[in-house]
Amino acid sequence: MDKRELPKSPETQSQQRLRINQNVIREISFDDIVFDMAEDTTFSRDLLPERVTSLVGQHIRIRGYILPSFQQTGLTQFVLVRDNMECCFGPGAALYDC
Repeated sequence: MDKRELPKSPETQSQQRLRINQNVIREISFDDIVFDMAEDTTFSRDLLPERVTSLVGQHIRIRGYILPSFQQTGLTQFVLVRDNMECCFGPGAALYDC
């Protein structure tokens, strides 16, 4: 039997969801959400640029690492960092790095 005649393997449910949702979910990176904020500035929502606030209510996918927590169960929020060697709580890092 020629390879071209072999039937394709069926999609898994997660592959189907990904294929369907690729038109709905926006892929963004940490570079897309960087904003100017001087050191020692108190954060307020009006500092966020339009490119960030335009994401409100949209489904997005951003890849990163969850900063470990001492809490083992019942997590309702977490800190997402760009990579596992950098954190906004470390020296020289910016708030938008998490």
